[in-house]
Amino acid sequence: MVIANILFDNNGNFIWVSITAIAAVIAIFINTFIASLTTKANFKANIVAKSRIEWIQEVREKSAEFITSCYDLTRLLDLKYFSQEEDADINKEIIRLRNEVQKNGTLLMLYFGPDSSENNEMITVIIQDLIALYRNESVWTTRDDLFLEINLLNVLKDFLRIYFKAEWKRAIGELEDSKVQDYLTKNKVYRKIRHIFRKSVAEYEQDAMEYYEYLEKKMDSKRP
Repeated sequence: MVIANILFDNNGNFIWVSITAIAAVIAIFINTFIASLTTKANFKANIVAKSRIEWIQEVREKSAEFITSCYDLTRLLDLKYFSQEEDADINKEIIRLRNEVQKNGTLLMLYFGPDSSENNEMITVIIQDLIALYRNESVWTTRDDLFLEINLLNVLKDFLRIYFKAEWKRAIGELEDSKVQDYLTKNKVYRKIRHIFRKSVAEYEQDAMEYYEYLEKKMDSKRP
C-alpha cells in the first residue's frame, strides 16, 4: 500500500517523478557503499605502504651498523697486522668489534625471513659468510682474507642497494608485488650476484633442512 501511494496519485495515475526519486536514492546508496569500500581499501593500502617504508628504514639503519662495524674491524686488523707489535688496547677493541659484527649481523638477519624468490636467503648467506670470516682467528695475524672481506662487503652493499630500491618502489605503489622480481632480474649486478651465490644459497637451505630433521629425530627419541 505504501509503495502504491508513492507511485500513484489519488486518481490512480502513475507518478514518474517517484521513479526518478527512488533511482536517486538507490544511486546515493550505491555510491556511498562504493565510497566506503574505496576508503577502506585506501586505508589498508596506506597502512601497508607505511609499514613497508618503516621496514626499509629500519633495515637500512641495521645494515649501516653492520657494515660500519665490519669496516672498523678491518681497519683495526690491518693496523695490528702492519704494526707487528702487540697492543693491549687494540686487541681489546678488536674483541669488542668482533662481538659487534656478530651482534649486528644477527640482528640484521632477523629482518629477512624466507621468501619464494630467495632474495632474503641470499642476504642471509652473505651476512653469515662475513660473520664467519671475521670470527676466524686467522684474520688476526695472516690477513690472507682481506680481499674476501672487502669484496663480500661490497657485494652486500650492492645487493641491498638494488633490493631496497625495488622495495621502495613497491612501497610507494610504483611497482606491483608481482613485478618486483622481474624488476630485480633486469639488473645485471643483481643477476651476477645471484649466479655467484646460487650454490651457497642451495647449501644453506640444505643444511637448514638437515639440521631440523636431525633435531626432529632427537626430540622424537626423547618423547615417552
